[in-house]
Amino acid sequence: MKSKARRTADLVFCALFALLLLLPPLFINTVPGYRSEFDNRVYPDFPEGIGLKGFSAFEEYVNFRVGFRAQAVTAYQLLNSRLFSVFEYPRYMRGLDSHLFMDAPAYIRDYQRINVDTDYLDRLVRYLKAFDALCAEQGRKFYFFLVPDKQKIYPEYFPRGYNVADAPSRTEVFLQKLQDSGLSFLYPADAFIARKPMQRLYNVEYDAVHWNNHGRFYGNQLLTEKMKADFPGLRELKAADYRITDTLKTSLRASYYPIHEFVPLYEIRQTGALADETRFAGVKLLRDDLYHLHYRNETAATPLKLLVFGDSFMDSAEMYYLDNFCEVTFLHAENLPLFRSLVTEFDPDIVVLESVVILMDVTGRYGNKTIDNLDALKGEGD
Repeated sequence: MKSKARRTADLVFCALFALLLLLPPLFINTVPGYRSEFDNRVYPDFPEGIGLKGFSAFEEYVNFRVGFRAQAVTAYQLLNSRLFSVFEYPRYMRGLDSHLFMDAPAYIRDYQRINVDTDYLDRLVRYLKAFDALCAEQGRKFYFFLVPDKQKIYPEYFPRGYNVADAPSRTEVFLQKLQDSGLSFLYPADAFIARKPMQRLYNVEYDAVHWNNHGRFYGNQLLTEKMKADFPGLRELKAADYRITDTLKTSLRASYYPIHEFVPLYEIRQTGALADETRFAGVKLLRDDLYHLHYRNETAATPLKLLVFGDSFMDSAEMYYLDNFCEVTFLHAENLPLFRSLVTEFDPDIVVLESVVILMDVTGRYGNKTIDNLDALKGEGD
């Protein structure tokens, strides 16, 4: 028979266990449209309707909004790291010398050179050419900016153990098709590889999915050089125009996982550009929760207008164009299906479409179900 002290201890344990089970549901986050810094995304709102689809949406709602989620995920990551030397993170995998890389099947297959679909790439090039043709018809210049990912620039740190096919990669096949098409494009991988002994262009750990600010500056400097060849009035992008410092990051982006890494920070020293948030009043966007920026500059080097469709690699890149263009508009590429109407709305002289290699599907990734669907090029009456 249990002693009174043992029974009391059992009751206390049961009470604490029940409390641990009840507290997370009691502290569920119910704020509509809540954007989480931890997950770097907007949490799903409470679903409408019932049925299997509604139950799945409710499950997603609870999984993201349950109380103490960030603390539980961080504890799980740390325990795996400290006890089992296993790096557990939903987007990253650990390579050599502590380098982190994207952990996604498509990313790994691209490294292994086993994801080449020539028919798809042919259709993708035709799709990009359709954007180029539309801009040319309207007297605009179109550039496609293909950004290399980290495994292309730093393959020596990629996790070992993956078999790599002795064949051209998807990117190499795609680049050849772009070259044959005559499309004006920029893929600065060789320039990045040549520069990496002098400057780190992707961080070791922090935000390893993206280039760092050195890479962002250099990539946009090269893009400016390419545009300057067609528009001589543009000024060269110079590092001296920016205040460059290092800032300490103590956790991964969208995570509490501890790190200790100094990363570069760029701030424009002086500009005559002014943000104009009212410019989007009445403008239809598919994703107005993602970046959409508009600037005017009466003292710009040229009277040209620039419109950029980009993914997260172009986030905060607008500062590199403010003093070259009298108007600068940055839209997240998830608005790409509205390409024609947005080009008409902002009336740019130059249109840039940027995509990182891993997101080469610039249509399926950004809203259209297939690159055969040219809704992005249709007019209102079509």
